[in-house]
Amino acid sequence: MPAIVTDQFRILNASNFVAGVSSTSNSFYVAVGLPNPAPASVGFGRANNWNTATPNPQDSFSEIAHIGDTTTFGKRVTEANVRRLARRIDWTKGVKYDMYRHDYSTSNEAPTTGATRLYGANYFVMNSQFNVYICIENGSSGINTTGNASEDEPTFTDLEPSKAGESQDGYVWKYLFTVNPSDIIKFDSTDFIALPNNWPTTTDAQIQAVRENGDSDINNNQIKTVYIADQGNNYTGTGGEFDILGDGTGVR
Repeated sequence: MPAIVTDQFRILNASNFVAGVSSTSNSFYVAVGLPNPAPASVGFGRANNWNTATPNPQDSFSEIAHIGDTTTFGKRVTEANVRRLARRIDWTKGVKYDMYRHDYSTSNEAPTTGATRLYGANYFVMNSQFNVYICIENGSSGINTTGNASEDEPTFTDLEPSKAGESQDGYVWKYLFTVNPSDIIKFDSTDFIALPNNWPTTTDAQIQAVRENGDSDINNNQIKTVYIADQGNNYTGTGGEFDILGDGTGVR
């Protein structure tokens, strides 16, 4: 019987781990050990080729006991030392990015990257100022399914989705957050972006403003963009902003 470990399950596991580390009831440590000297095979089996033929880690009760004999020092991991991470995708001029869509799957791959799940698609970027954005539009439509290359780096921090410049590349970006300077110092990586802690509950003014702007209960139900799969024929004009009349029923 086919089964899948969903992204939401992975996110829940990560959240539970962060909550566990943050709890005063638990204690997590990172330890450094195995100080046995080279080159001969001495002590607990350290060989002179250990650096080039490092043995696989083992998970057994004997290994757990062995840790106590070889640990040199340890550091407790606290809430200040743990962050959720997302893949780092730096905005680069001339690159096509996927737009955010809820329906990427094995039967509906992301047109640009071919990803079969949203979190595998390149639908978000970090700019040179450590601002993070989601791609709401990339110039794609039912005719141009892969979208355009991005020409304008998003730099704004306004709450509403906006285009980044005047190139008419078709991109609309939604600002999410700016990586905290202290997180840059601690967690900056060429592969990952450090995410804000406690997004749903934090009182950080920046995160709270973005969170509440997108909260339908606080800011009323909103339509930020519409994807036109089939534009039809014989329409005049090249697009723009249009009013949608109605509350979800009888929209016209």
